[in-house]
Amino acid sequence: DAACEGTMLAVVPNGYGRRLADCWKQQPAGKDAAVIGSVSARGAFPALLVTRLGHERLLETPYGENLPRIC
Repeated sequence: DAACEGTMLAVVPNGYGRRLADCWKQQPAGKDAAVIGSVSARGAFPALLVTRLGHERLLETPYGENLPRIC
């Protein structure tokens, strides 16, 4: 968990991302909904994150303690 007031990330089965974003966009709070990436099986852990520029970096497990609710 991290401080992310009003932000949500959903990982859904292949082919459902755009449909889900379109549904969220119909709600006032979801007007900026977007598909921001995809997951593909290319091997074992550690997972690689591929940036918009095509660079790869390790996707590491978040460290530290969970943050308390701010509001």
